[in-house]
Amino acid sequence: MKEQGNNQEHKQFSRERVDTMSLETALAIIRNCMTLMRVGELKESVSLVMENLVDISGARNASILLVDDENRKAVKYCECISDTMDISKMPGDGRIPYEVVKGWQKMLTGRDSIIISNDEEREESAKSSPALAAMIERNGMRSVCMLPLRRGEDIFGFMYVVNFDTDKVKDTKDLLELMSFFIATEIFNDLLKTELKRMSVTDELTGLNNRHAMMDRVEAIISGSRRETVGIVNMDLNGLKIINDHRGHEGGDLYLKHAADVMSGIFERRDLYRAGGDEFIAIVEGKTYEEFSGLINSLREMEDRDPEFNLAIGYYWSDSGMDDSKTAFMNADRSMYLDKRRYYSSHPEEDRRKH
Repeated sequence: MKEQGNNQEHKQFSRERVDTMSLETALAIIRNCMTLMRVGELKESVSLVMENLVDISGARNASILLVDDENRKAVKYCECISDTMDISKMPGDGRIPYEVVKGWQKMLTGRDSIIISNDEEREESAKSSPALAAMIERNGMRSVCMLPLRRGEDIFGFMYVVNFDTDKVKDTKDLLELMSFFIATEIFNDLLKTELKRMSVTDELTGLNNRHAMMDRVEAIISGSRRETVGIVNMDLNGLKIINDHRGHEGGDLYLKHAADVMSGIFERRDLYRAGGDEFIAIVEGKTYEEFSGLINSLREMEDRDPEFNLAIGYYWSDSGMDDSKTAFMNADRSMYLDKRRYYSSHPEEDRRKH
């Protein structure tokens, strides 16, 4: 219901804006929306739109920042600078601290935009946000139009133009306020699609690649034209059942995550996969056999140094690629189970097969 209310408010806002905007501005919005709908890389399309906004508004530059609350960062999505501007003479360092960006959210509560185009507005902004005023002065901003990128009521980024033509305040405001809505929609949907794709190939607990990603990798190796060396390391954690019994499943999860972190210090993270349960796989391409053996030795060394890291290890190696994944994984599994049998023969109390 909240989303429906927001959409209804936007429709009303759009009708009111269209009723009063100039024909030139309306045509610019249509052209830019068509650019956004181009097939291809979204960031390229957004950059083209931002270039057009710079030209129309007579601005020095235009930027889009995305807010990464998890890592407390303001991430620059794209920036377009006027052709007439000498980049080497741009004042300031262009960086905007996360704390300043979060301050913008407070300023934009209940507002569609912030416009600073004269001394009076600059003085007013200095009262409500000294950090913004300092940034404006440091970066030589004579005029600024700033707009939030929203999803519902949440702000996930900002779009702004700097040093625009103050004789075009209304047209610039009309253009940017409507374009910010369309740009926000496209960017959010693209971010959502990227996140869903990441989740589909990522193990939720450890953050490593999952089994689905592993099978995609194997298929790519088999169907590829390059015949590089390839090694598979099958790593099965010892003692997970005992940890679950004594520490609970939360303790077991911590054990799995710790193992993933240790493995990531030995293998490239992109080469690691959690195949399921307590089984992990590393797929390594382009190494010599000596380099591959060194990785396995590093695993053994970590076992000796870290009492919370214990594995049964098996591996497969080929110096001419992989033609049969079933045979490759079967060989790695066979040697892993031999290693696990040796471990449980000396630690029978941990053998989950007997419980």
